[in-house]
Amino acid sequence: MRAKSASAVYLPSYDMVHYGHSNQLRQAKAMGDYLIVGVHTDSEIAKHKGPPVFTQEERYKMVRAIKWVDEVAQGAPYVTTLETLDKYNCDFCVHGDDITLTVDGKDTYEEVKKSGRYRECKRTQGVSTTDLVGRMLLMTKAHHSNIDSSDYQQHTDNFGKKGHSPWTGVSQFLQTSQKIIQFASGQEPQPGDTIIYVAGAFDLFHIGHVDFLEAVYKLAEKPYIIVGLHFDQEVNRYKGKNYPIMNVHERTLSVLACRYVSEVVIGAPIAVTKDLLDHFKVDLVCHGKTEIYPDKDGSDPHAEPRRKGILRTVDSGNSLTTDAIVQRIIKNRLLFEARNQKKEAKEIAVIQALKRQEEEKTKERAQAVMTENQDVMDICHDQVTLSTELLEDGRLKGKICMGVCLHQDVTEEAKKAKLQSSKIEQDLCEHARTEVNVVKILLLGAAESGKSTVIKQIKIIHSHGFSKQELVSFKPAVLDNLLTSMKFVLRGMGMLRINLANKKNKMHARSILSCSLCVGDDQELLPFVAHAFCSLWADQGVRAAAARGHDFELNDSALYFFDNMSRIIAPNYVPTETDVLRVRLRTCGIIETQFQVKETIFRLYDVGGQRSERRKWLCCFDCIQVVLFVVALSSYDATLMEDPSANRLHESLQLFTSICTNSVFYSTSLILFMNKTDLFREKILHSGRHLRFYLSNYTGADGDVDAAAHHITAMFSSCNNSPDKPVYHHFTTATDTTNIQMVFHMVIDPIIKENLAAVQLL
Repeated sequence: MRAKSASAVYLPSYDMVHYGHSNQLRQAKAMGDYLIVGVHTDSEIAKHKGPPVFTQEERYKMVRAIKWVDEVAQGAPYVTTLETLDKYNCDFCVHGDDITLTVDGKDTYEEVKKSGRYRECKRTQGVSTTDLVGRMLLMTKAHHSNIDSSDYQQHTDNFGKKGHSPWTGVSQFLQTSQKIIQFASGQEPQPGDTIIYVAGAFDLFHIGHVDFLEAVYKLAEKPYIIVGLHFDQEVNRYKGKNYPIMNVHERTLSVLACRYVSEVVIGAPIAVTKDLLDHFKVDLVCHGKTEIYPDKDGSDPHAEPRRKGILRTVDSGNSLTTDAIVQRIIKNRLLFEARNQKKEAKEIAVIQALKRQEEEKTKERAQAVMTENQDVMDICHDQVTLSTELLEDGRLKGKICMGVCLHQDVTEEAKKAKLQSSKIEQDLCEHARTEVNVVKILLLGAAESGKSTVIKQIKIIHSHGFSKQELVSFKPAVLDNLLTSMKFVLRGMGMLRINLANKKNKMHARSILSCSLCVGDDQELLPFVAHAFCSLWADQGVRAAAARGHDFELNDSALYFFDNMSRIIAPNYVPTETDVLRVRLRTCGIIETQFQVKETIFRLYDVGGQRSERRKWLCCFDCIQVVLFVVALSSYDATLMEDPSANRLHESLQLFTSICTNSVFYSTSLILFMNKTDLFREKILHSGRHLRFYLSNYTGADGDVDAAAHHITAMFSSCNNSPDKPVYHHFTTATDTTNIQMVFHMVIDPIIKENLAAVQLL
């Protein structure tokens, strides 16, 4: 029996293995030192969920191939108990934050949760076994039923109205580079490594792919396997309209999770060209015994490696293909449809039960408050009754005296209470006279939308800007932003396979990546950091990677700080107002900014956009006249820092929907700032990250900035279901003082007039 480690983790799994599971395993491994994955038998899955897609033997091998797994517990029970954890010497069990139930609707982790030996990791949005099975059922439904195929046509036609990918029918928001960086090893080939290149769709990554990659891995003593993944368009061309099932970003994450894979080329060409072979210094090109699809012109894609004598056909002994898996689903279509419906029904039942429990608790709390209030009233009533009885009873003098004294005490207390009440009323009246000219604006939006920059602009425009002392206080934050940006670029170079032009800069790169604090006690930049910054920014490889910042979500202000580096790293540097506008500082809690325009006082409340900060908004809801919601137009291809599986624009849209439908804001004016138009324009025109890749219901031209901006604006405006309360929108660039000054006056002028009219009615 293996000795218990400092932190052994047990994670029960899986039916069908996909990149959502891999991400869960990655998170689980980070919680401990040794990861054991329990894989259920076919009979257990069939009993509690429905027919499995893969056999248990296939699933055992699939899980073993994931690079974060240390051990597989075969035949793991569906219900995880303390006995299970003790059997494998595990400290705790890990599962995603979704619901897992037995066939009779019980929580499979109830026992370990009660014992405190349970941890949760974030579920990867947009993918699940149920979802993937549903995709396969959708793609085949028109061929296996007599229903009208118009619904099927809409899902599979290019850029259908449902906002799905034209090839996969998946989420309209693609997985982006932040999660790819998390999955990638970042290790370059070492001397003596045999660089092996394989390419294909690798759709619905399965045991057939694993066996093939394992066979390729065994061809060399020190293999370095590069997998080239074809774009969705290419897979669709050579496999047909229903393919691929998973989009290229999903396929990338699935392949990167495999322990045999060192690197992935996203969007690899069909033809394995001389340039590709030379660029990656490829020693071998391998292909399985499956069909080799010709290039667009009908030519052999392996002509060059065949000519060089480095092409190998590898027989893994496993003939399973993605088509065969789809056929498994088709063969048992009704069973799988029933499985999905059964799972959804159980989850809905649990959610409804939890909702009922919460409602009951709320009723109990309300009843307890009412009972407590009634008890207080009863005590007061008893005191008054006692006083009256004593006063009316003249037979006992002592009682009469007692009653008189009590009556006098009550009278004195009443006088004091009346005086206190009068003072409170006077204070309230004074407060009301002050507040009548106050307009409260709640500034909302997802993280990194530009809310804090708007607040800084308000200070510049309406509060005489920043003092020198205030500017100096931003210096550590500016330098930290510069350090963070350089770290992002260096990591992005690994992802983009861009090398440093000057090999001597490897030392500087390592020092920056390992640096957690760039300033000393005197708040001045550390000399070695300043030297590293200068050397790295002079490197053409670093500049080339920074220019492609869109590909790895480099923060918005990075290039600005890089271009101003010589000034920023100089001794006795004092930030300018422009520097302050560009610096990124996370907003924690609630920040109130007050300014006055004419006779009207504005109170602007800025709250954190991160999910963890949003619960703090509730205390700002009282008497809010305006909600100013900031949207980063340029975030259509970006993900959240706290959840790399969630698209920022999608998150922002969901958040705005919740604001529009919240009864608290029923009579509140809603204003949209469609922000970061400068970055949006640059991305639409020059990045190649076309809006239709992320919003498949967008039908405008790729380079039409106005059409793209108005399409996103229309998405947000449509969230408002109240025709009596229009949503006003303005296009903004928060770092441009002139733009914000003009737009903000357009916003506040009608607010001032409306507030003045309301005051005159009082």
